[in-house]
Amino acid sequence: MEAYSTDLRLRVLAKVDEGQLTKWDIALLFQVSTSWIRGLLQKRRQGLSLVPKPRSGGKEPTMDAAADQQLRELVAQKSDATLDELRCLLAQAGGPLVSITTIYRSLQRQKLTLKKSR
Repeated sequence: MEAYSTDLRLRVLAKVDEGQLTKWDIALLFQVSTSWIRGLLQKRRQGLSLVPKPRSGGKEPTMDAAADQQLRELVAQKSDATLDELRCLLAQAGGPLVSITTIYRSLQRQKLTLKKSR
């Protein structure tokens, strides 16, 4: 979800300053929550910036390029391995100890598929 724009923040504050509408009515008008309006007013009272903060980008991925390369090599050697087997093989090869979900996401990101053995 994107942060609300500075323009919207200023328009909401202008409506609050007019004093003709309640916070509830302003929230309905601009399709925001009343708690967001309260927080915006608190920031203004404290003299904090009203500009939205930049996105933090999330946490660093557990699988780096070297681990991805190791996983690619393991898949090439043993294409019918399960995700759990690949996870164990990667850890034995000196790679990071990660979850099965992380292995799955790395395979998806690299567009690698596993062959099913029947």
